[in-house]
Amino acid sequence: MGGHAFRDQTTGRIYLVTPKGQKAGGTRPDFTTIDGLIAALGSPATATRDTARRLLIERKDESKKALAGLLQKPGDARLKARALWVWHAIDGDPVATFALINQDEPRLREQVVRMLGRDVSRVGIVTLPEGKSSAPSRGEVNLNGLMALVDDPDSGVRRELLLALRDVPTEKAGEALKKLVKSWDGHDRWYLEAMGLALQNRESDFIASLFDGKLFGDLKLESAGRESGMALPPYFPTDRNEAFIATGHKDLPSNALTKSIGLAWRLHRPESLEMLAKLRPLLQAHDLQQAWDDVLRQMTDSKAAEVVARLAKESGDAARSRQILDLLAEKLEGDWKDARQSADVKELINTALKNPALTVQGVRLAARSGDTGLVGTVEELLRNTKSAEPVRIAALQGLAVSKPAAAAAEIQAILESTKPKKSSSELSEAAVKLIPVVEAGRSNAALLKIIADAELPLPLRRDSLRTLAGTVPGARRIIELASAGKLPEELKTEATTTLYAHINRNIREESEKVLPPPKTADGRTLPPIYELVRREGNAERGQKVFHRQAANACASCHRVAGRGRWVGPDLSTIGVKYGREELLQSILNPSAAVGYNYRPYVLALKDGRVLTGLPVEESPAAISIKTAEGKAERISRSDIEETTISPVSLMPEGLAQTMTDAELVDLLAYLGTLRRPSSVVGQFQALGPIDGKVDNGKTTAIDVAGVVRTGEPVKTSDGKSLNWRRVSANAEGLVDLTSLALDKGQSAYLWTVAVAPTAIQAKIVLDSSAPARIWVNGKEQAMVQSGDQESKEATLDLAKGSNRVLIRVEQGASLGLTIVSDLPVEFRDSPATAVGSR
Repeated sequence: MGGHAFRDQTTGRIYLVTPKGQKAGGTRPDFTTIDGLIAALGSPATATRDTARRLLIERKDESKKALAGLLQKPGDARLKARALWVWHAIDGDPVATFALINQDEPRLREQVVRMLGRDVSRVGIVTLPEGKSSAPSRGEVNLNGLMALVDDPDSGVRRELLLALRDVPTEKAGEALKKLVKSWDGHDRWYLEAMGLALQNRESDFIASLFDGKLFGDLKLESAGRESGMALPPYFPTDRNEAFIATGHKDLPSNALTKSIGLAWRLHRPESLEMLAKLRPLLQAHDLQQAWDDVLRQMTDSKAAEVVARLAKESGDAARSRQILDLLAEKLEGDWKDARQSADVKELINTALKNPALTVQGVRLAARSGDTGLVGTVEELLRNTKSAEPVRIAALQGLAVSKPAAAAAEIQAILESTKPKKSSSELSEAAVKLIPVVEAGRSNAALLKIIADAELPLPLRRDSLRTLAGTVPGARRIIELASAGKLPEELKTEATTTLYAHINRNIREESEKVLPPPKTADGRTLPPIYELVRREGNAERGQKVFHRQAANACASCHRVAGRGRWVGPDLSTIGVKYGREELLQSILNPSAAVGYNYRPYVLALKDGRVLTGLPVEESPAAISIKTAEGKAERISRSDIEETTISPVSLMPEGLAQTMTDAELVDLLAYLGTLRRPSSVVGQFQALGPIDGKVDNGKTTAIDVAGVVRTGEPVKTSDGKSLNWRRVSANAEGLVDLTSLALDKGQSAYLWTVAVAPTAIQAKIVLDSSAPARIWVNGKEQAMVQSGDQESKEATLDLAKGSNRVLIRVEQGASLGLTIVSDLPVEFRDSPATAVGSR
């Protein structure tokens, strides 16, 4: 068309407007006849279509006859869809009878259902005048016409029908809803979501009837409970690049059991608990067990706590029990807090506290249960120096909540015990952080005492300074010490970097007066930016600057190619994103442009502290953050008074002043070379624990050269049968292995499949504080130190497509795996679903 049509609302005349500089060309729309108006509905010009639509509505009696003829004949589905909207505007909802019966195109039937059932007047919160009741929904008014499509062969039509019935009373739509739910194929994620919207607020009796174990047919638990590789929640990608079923994925089978679990996962209603409790003992396949866990994790009703407690009690698998106890401890802080006094929960806690393999989880659970009768047991575990360090830390944290005065005395004893050794420990560091919790109103004095005590290990004094700086009054006390010349020399650098990054602007400004930033390393001020960016640097020397051993080194907060700490963003490809000038600006003024995913959380706690860090994990019960020092802090939401997002970067100001001009230029040169993607494994399948007598340096419990079948249990030579379990990495790319009970002499296996887009050379980087071996495609890799204490690497060739990766790890708390290559690598659960699974 050469132009666009519009109608003058005053004169009624229709005008065709042509863009300036162009001549009107093509066929002019005919707005004088009905046939011309219908033809104009097919115009690509919005104004032309709109004009035709309004004129057809005005000539409604003539238009209906012509539109009926159009809708009855085969033809352009798009034109017929637009004609339906015109008919609907003329005739209203009665269009249903004609359209539902005569339309062969399923997308048109979808449209009609949408016309008849969608009710925007019910979106949001609707408040009615007193004495007034809401009118029937559009779906209820048009129920007879809609019911004709309950058995429609097209899933898209049935999905729209579910949405159309969401506000129709259950007594009128219940049977239709059951039939629609029953027709779900077990794969279609959007159909499942429509089911959830239509069902989630229904009456309890009706929801319970959906979980009678018969809705989708015979569950066949004896056989179905052993089947792995099935379509199960979450059905769609939820993290970086792990393998989940894409929407509409048909490669994996479904059955009555998987559909029942999927429906329970979407509704997370307590009415499914009875069915789930019966299912659990018969679920042998690991992916079915994990899906069951996912369903329970989403439950908000505290009745779920009793089901989980009974499951943990009956489990003969220590690793499995630890996972369940961790889930229960997390949920007791939030959704399931009403179950704290449950007899099943209390019995489970007492059982766990007596089991060495479950003591840590038992202590955490005891602390969150609020049961004062368990305080004595917790104190005994804390005072017992033979207790494992994680047990004593968990006991101290629990005691701090339940009995602060006793915890304060224990903290003092723990700190005193470090003086003869002149070294800190995880327990003593945890004790310092708990001082504000147990010393209400007196914490600043206690922390200042530690800062001044030269007999205490320096790491503890640093921790105390950072903890003290967490409050504005505490930060001002540090400034007063510095102003009076009483701040210990060995803590000045710590005080400078901490206060310069403080959330309070006044603190930042005041600290600059008494703690001026150091000059450049060679004693000069920095040259102008434009001069620095034009100098030639040496990338090899710049790499050494990046990874140097210093508190303010780049690698203390950033990772490159799997090396460094994960506080700020991974810089493996920063050379692609920024030029030299932008990189230098980021170093000189880190808060100028903080990335959306790296905006620090500022947590104002009820005890007066303020903690700042990047969010690592969040749950309804707690937030875990990573501080600028690279330390993780887990804070219960019940202890948080306010959460805000800071505009100030965790990256310290004045970083450039700690380098010589040459070092800064070399660093810029190195950053400019960083262009290789780093692909981080976000999810593994894990197996363990395995006794060292069965699995040692010479023999392995599984065939390292073969394809791992994670759906099948592994029988070890000592007669045990272990299942593979899914473990997910946190925001730092690390998976927590404590639930696998990697005690001394035990090992565990981690499995994933790396999918390369083409045959490429890659570097594989393994982060683990524990001894580990790694096999790729059955060949063991010779790992060498990468420059960091807990990081090892190897160079290898990846084949195009699936590459099997197996890791054996001994005692350790966490593990991460990064693959660095010229092209990004994805990760999957098995070679069978590695290619095209999305």
